[in-house]
Amino acid sequence: MNYKYTFFIIIYLFLSSCKNEPNLKNIQNNESQKENIKTEKERITEIKNNFARINSTKNWSKKIVKELWESTEGGEANFFYSNNNLEKITEIHYGETGQNLSEYYFSNNKLSFIFEKEMNYNRPITYIKELNKDIEDGIYFDINKSEINEVRSYFYDDKFIKQISSIKSENKIIVSLENENLRLIQKLEFVKKIEKTKE
Repeated sequence: MNYKYTFFIIIYLFLSSCKNEPNLKNIQNNESQKENIKTEKERITEIKNNFARINSTKNWSKKIVKELWESTEGGEANFFYSNNNLEKITEIHYGETGQNLSEYYFSNNKLSFIFEKEMNYNRPITYIKELNKDIEDGIYFDINKSEINEVRSYFYDDKFIKQISSIKSENKIIVSLENENLRLIQKLEFVKKIEKTKE
């Protein structure tokens, strides 16, 4: 009878210890939960660190340059690769009355950050003194007098999490994050298609 009792105690202890053994699935779930509880501040810090890392890169394994003609004065798109991973895209469009710059940053092949800069010139680029000495108000093109608007859009694990804009509130059009996310993703898809086109 003592042997049976001892045998059951050993089996019970063995099974109890198995329940408490961490398995790979539990470890992965815990890691996933830790990732989900990162604060917005921690995520933004991670995105900024990635931005700094990419912009400090001097030697790219591949760089592709494409001309753009979606604006009156043309433009250019640059695609930067490190070990066959797309890290950054810059896209600039020039016009007679301004220019638009967009920069796209990636982390582990996922969109991480978009920087947009819109520059509205004080006058069209043709309003230069040498060509137009008789402009009535005497105001000529001066790039330093341009109005500049900047928008920073943050993505984490392919999700749009935050946007910061320098556009004055009275000029800002209120759009939902969902609509803004759609606009940004469509812009990115458009510029990625340009890379695939032949010159």
